[in-house]
Amino acid sequence: MPNRKYAVNKITIFLLISFVYWLEFFVFISGDYISLGGDSYQYIILARSLAHGIGYRAVNYPSVPFFSHYPPLFPSFLVPAVFLGNSFLHFKIAVALAGFAAVGIIFLFFSRTMKLSQAAAISLLVVTNPYFLHYALSDILSDVPFLAFSFAAIFFTYLYLKDRRVFTSYGILTVLFLSAALQPVLFLCGCLLFFYILTLRYPAPAFLALILIRHLPAQFFSTLSCS
Repeated sequence: MPNRKYAVNKITIFLLISFVYWLEFFVFISGDYISLGGDSYQYIILARSLAHGIGYRAVNYPSVPFFSHYPPLFPSFLVPAVFLGNSFLHFKIAVALAGFAAVGIIFLFFSRTMKLSQAAAISLLVVTNPYFLHYALSDILSDVPFLAFSFAAIFFTYLYLKDRRVFTSYGILTVLFLSAALQPVLFLCGCLLFFYILTLRYPAPAFLALILIRHLPAQFFSTLSCS
């Protein structure tokens, strides 16, 4: 019964934190789109280019060049917003959902590593932090999705280290979320750490996997550039 009570308390606390977050969303989300920075508009343009089948190209530039300045993951994340309505509000909802995912992962991680009351306090501090709310509810930028992916990587790293096995789903998820959070400059950081551990037991498969992963970013970008 204590475990059942703990689970009920955990769900109740998370529901309360969720209520606070979405209440802030409906109360404080800005209807002012003029104040959005140039980066926000560029992400929207790239998302629309992907959604319309143009490829990862800056249609607001002369000759519509392939855009290599920003990683493509965040514009790809915004593509559903284009199909759902293609308005600034839809793009802000997409970023707000990433913020909600970040809060959920933070609560889940700290509820496993400390007391439930402490995890609740940390999560409440996050959802009431003005800087977090600004990036989650006002701008259309990659900062909040980056936070979500980073904490997901931390969470799965924690589970991976507790598992004490070399090759597990937790390890794969750690690599994926680290790659998503740190792409493209540090794309291989998580992969190198994981496959270094893997080489201790399976040197040949690990070496082959490293070669394949090394070329994934280049192949991905070259495919988009030919769209």
